[in-house]
Amino acid sequence: MSTVIVSTMQRATENRTRRGLLAGIVATFLIVTLNSCSTDGRELRLPRPDQDESIITTTAAPEDAVSFDASSLPAFETDLLEISVPWSNDGEIPIQFTCRGDNVSPDVAWFDVVPGAVAMAIIFYQEQPERTTHWIVANLDPQTAYIEADSVPLDALVGANDPVLGISTSGYRGPCPEPGQTRFYTLEVHALSQYLDLPPETPAEDLTTAIDLASIQMSSITGTFTG
Repeated sequence: MSTVIVSTMQRATENRTRRGLLAGIVATFLIVTLNSCSTDGRELRLPRPDQDESIITTTAAPEDAVSFDASSLPAFETDLLEISVPWSNDGEIPIQFTCRGDNVSPDVAWFDVVPGAVAMAIIFYQEQPERTTHWIVANLDPQTAYIEADSVPLDALVGANDPVLGISTSGYRGPCPEPGQTRFYTLEVHALSQYLDLPPETPAEDLTTAIDLASIQMSSITGTFTG
């Protein structure tokens, strides 16, 4: 396989932005809470010697649209993940991985995965005229270090792609632009802090959100194809 190793911080910046927004929301909540706890002049009585039980209560969180453990969002690693695919960055995607060829998924390898990773995920999408997911798969074994062309492990989580002309599919869907049009496609590989407990054919938008939130390391490569 002709491969090239590439690394990028583009999605890392997006993840840090999401975490910045979450931190802002938490900070605002704390400010409002503290302001609402102003004193009315009354003094609290000291606790009795036998009063040692906690009065903290908990409530169940509402069920999220995307069901996975987001109780503690992981810190994104600055050490770059390295990946290998059968085309160079910004190079042309080989025809066998497109609708004009065999339309099979490419072989993908990953290197230098952080020790805390428990799963890997791959997202392949068309960038313009709007982002359209062509392939999304999660819960890959980090120790395997690669998947072969036209092959996904049976225990992997394969999501539903974004609909095209009203039709949604799952599994790999290769580049297929209109004749004479050149499109750009990005393949991302993520190292995840947890397995994603989601059903097969989860919509790409929901699965992408889950991957982004669980991602602790990422790299991507862009390719082009002309119809």
